Amino acid sequence: MLGAGGLVAVAYAAMPSVPATPSAAQCPTPRVSQWSGIRDTLWPQVVHRDGDDAWAHVDTTGLPRGSAAWCNPLAQDPDALAAGRDLYANACATCHGDAGRGDGPGGRVGDPTAYDFTRAAFAGTREPPGPALLYAIMTRGIEGTAMPGFPDLSGWERLALVAYIQRFPGTAAIGESRAWADSLRRRRT
Repeated sequence: MLGAGGLVAVAYAAMPSVPATPSAAQCPTPRVSQWSGIRDTLWPQVVHRDGDDAWAHVDTTGLPRGSAAWCNPLAQDPDALAAGRDLYANACATCHGDAGRGDGPGGRVGDPTAYDFTRAAFAGTREPPGPALLYAIMTRGIEGTAMPGFPDLSGWERLALVAYIQRFPGTAAIGESRAWADSLRRRRT
């Protein structure tokens, strides 16, 4: 894994600076311990199919009400981002690829295949309810897909991993993030 971690470290170093998440005035950033309630296995899962493009996620209508507005408290923490990079190299790169494109050796197995975190729409996960949605997926996985849950990771580790993967789309995609987040919020109402 050291080789994979080295590749990820190079990709991470080359990532452009990403603007901060919405300010605390726009969304609360609760303590890491408060995120533990985001684990309910009864939330519905959704699989989308658009031609050859298929992907799955947890339906945001099932998130605990307050968490749908939370920002990741570790989004700008350099230590958390470094830890997230290492966790990604060890647990995620096999499927999602070193650069997050969903092109790892295990990424094309199953239907849907591994998600491409570099998609412009994925930048929307930086805004609520994105952090809670990703935290839920990392906690429980997505049944019927190759995406496992990682309940043995601590809440801090899951949030560090969320902070790291949310940087893959880069600054060019940030402009599209509001529309994506707004579409998730509309589904909640």
